Amino acid sequence: MRLSGLQKEVLSLYRNCLRESRKKPVVRITRPHFESFVRYYLDLAFAIFFFLINIL
Repeated sequence: MRLSGLQKEVLSLYRNCLRESRKKPVVRITRPHFESFVRYYLDLAFAIFFFLINIL
């Protein structure tokens, strides 16, 4: 399956966010919190997107 241009951009954004989180210092829960934050909001955006697509 080929990815569309938008899908490639979103995947790139996600990967870049996770890469940046690895640059953060491992102080308490900073890194894991940032990674879970990125995953949560990206999953939320996907859920909203698919919900809207199914409505139309």
